[in-house]
Amino acid sequence: MGSASASAGSLQETGRSRPQHGAFRETTVLVCGHTPEPEGNRLAGMVRDMGGSTQARFHAKGLPHVVVCGCTLDEGYRALMRVTSQVPVVTKSWLEACWEQQAQVPVDGHRAGPFTGLVICTTNFNMQQRQAVEAAVVQGGGVFSPELQKGVCTHLVCGKPDGPKYNAAKKWGCIRIVSQEWLNRSLQQGWPADEAQWPARDTILASTGSAAAPVMPGPVVAAAVTM
Repeated sequence: MGSASASAGSLQETGRSRPQHGAFRETTVLVCGHTPEPEGNRLAGMVRDMGGSTQARFHAKGLPHVVVCGCTLDEGYRALMRVTSQVPVVTKSWLEACWEQQAQVPVDGHRAGPFTGLVICTTNFNMQQRQAVEAAVVQGGGVFSPELQKGVCTHLVCGKPDGPKYNAAKKWGCIRIVSQEWLNRSLQQGWPADEAQWPARDTILASTGSAAAPVMPGPVVAAAVTM
């Protein structure tokens, strides 16, 4: 447990009275990928108030017992996954449930998916293919966006590297452009595949046996592309 002043600060951040137990004694939690920063501080404070210790970054010599992840873009989370996938990765709902129950509850029902914290858009897919991609995104814990929004979307899944959305994402430079294989591989392994290994390219989707349907050309809106 930290100093009295540190404990008081974490209690103020959680906005709740201290639970009278040590549910996280001898437990190290990596708290990562949470924005804004005060939210990460609040969650770390909850761990410490329950007797645990926290990491803000992954340390190879000291693996955490559990990861509370807000976004799978976080490099600390990804560094851990490159070393081992055996550490449970959960959303903050697990930590909040532990606080309420005054004990470490099962992680099932609270596991983070490979797309937790990600906002994913698509381009150059027909309606059936797009619906399949949307379902996969939601299954993996992400949010599907029909519009490509600068500052909101994290990924653009392309059936073909062409068209207004693709060109806008390339111009903006803040959106990771990937193929459908990236989506599938991420779901299979349970954490995000390296985007650099799965760039957008022309694809033949096995589920339909046909090439992804190209979108019709249209204007590119400055901060959102819908086609």
